[in-house]
Amino acid sequence: MIVSPEAFLFAMIVGRKVSLFASRYMYSVGASLMAETSFVKQIVVGVVVAVASAMIFRWINLPGPPQPQPAAPPTSQGISQPPEPPQSPPTSQTMTPSLARLESRPTEMGTGRYHDNGNGTIIDTQTNLMWADRDNGSDIDWPNAKRYVANYTAGGYRNWRLPSVSELHNLVDITLSPSDTACKLPNGIHAVRRVPAPIFLSCPFLWSYETRDVLAGRVVMSDGSLNWLHQGNRPLYRVLPVRSRE
Repeated sequence: MIVSPEAFLFAMIVGRKVSLFASRYMYSVGASLMAETSFVKQIVVGVVVAVASAMIFRWINLPGPPQPQPAAPPTSQGISQPPEPPQSPPTSQTMTPSLARLESRPTEMGTGRYHDNGNGTIIDTQTNLMWADRDNGSDIDWPNAKRYVANYTAGGYRNWRLPSVSELHNLVDITLSPSDTACKLPNGIHAVRRVPAPIFLSCPFLWSYETRDVLAGRVVMSDGSLNWLHQGNRPLYRVLPVRSRE
């Protein structure tokens, strides 16, 4: 039976008053008895009164029954274990939009798609575009890249232009093993490219014709990532002329 704290406190107060009254009564009885008895009897009566008083005090001051404590659920081995801390949700990895598009499109870089004309031009039979077989070979900013393609005459053609971002994306083949280029990054590592073998790139950073105010789109020909950079930038940047096949 569980006793409430209020009832237990009330019982303690009443019990102490009763015990004090009983002890006084018993001591008074003992005193009267000892007055009429011998010395030995007085000792016996005193011991009996003291023991009875101690028992009354002990009975009144007994604590209530302990409150039951909820036990931790046992494990399969029967041993209680603390609850496991909550685990944070797994994170997920993201790709640049350009790289995601490259992975989602079918890869058709096999034999037969590109035809080397032997005159400095490459035909892409899938897109019907004609590419220069190599880039300009040195650092160049965007305005000079435009002038370079305007004066380009490979194959006897003069209507060369800068490629679009999507045309450059279509040249990147991420299934190819990366090949080192001649240009080195600031950390001393050679930049790599992933383009079909007929086309040679001295550096994988190519200008497109697409612009946003003073910025121009630059595509990295190793993973297809696109950056919008100031048109005056030139270190490590190249141009690869393209034209529509007649």
